[in-house]
Amino acid sequence: MTRAAAGIDRVRALAVAFSLLVPGACRVSPPTAAELLAVGYRTPEQTFATFQTGIRAEEPDLQRSCFSARFLAENRLSKLNWREYIDVLREREPLLRYGLAKARVAGPVERSGERARLVARTHGRGIVFDLVLEEYFEVWSGPELVADGDLARERIGIQETADGGRWLYGQVPLGARPLAPAQVTELRLAREWKIEGIGLEDEPADDRKTATRPRE
Repeated sequence: MTRAAAGIDRVRALAVAFSLLVPGACRVSPPTAAELLAVGYRTPEQTFATFQTGIRAEEPDLQRSCFSARFLAENRLSKLNWREYIDVLREREPLLRYGLAKARVAGPVERSGERARLVARTHGRGIVFDLVLEEYFEVWSGPELVADGDLARERIGIQETADGGRWLYGQVPLGARPLAPAQVTELRLAREWKIEGIGLEDEPADDRKTATRPRE
């Protein structure tokens, strides 16, 4: 089976499972103001909750932001492609949205280094989310994103001073563009948990690692 076909089967399996278990007249409530303010990616649990918030709010950009750069690149999921795919999926499998929105984390998250495995349950079925830590930087000048990219670990460190103080420092590339320090309004150095695979609990782990984009 090709990876593309495996991706189609994963989505179909999720949709069929929910269609058999979920009543037809189910509604998904929009997220509260507190839930919208709580979005983030600091822990696997927060990333999962953010993905659910994106599902409930029907915000494709927020949904897409929960997935790893590798997942998006390998499946060619640009912002436009993601929006088109979500629109098709919402029309084709409306119960899939309900099942994901109602899922709850089952037990502690399994962590191993920079990877994690989160199992969520909904209507008796388990959904497995494989997550990975991503490191990146952003440099902003007012409303403009000046530079961004992967964060090199060798450019981050701790500097100890003679008086016993400790300073965290980081260096990021700006390229050839002239930019004075006073023009930088925001510098972000981040490590965030992102989804790199999704599937049913009884699915082999290798098939979940990089779920592929179903073809419309």
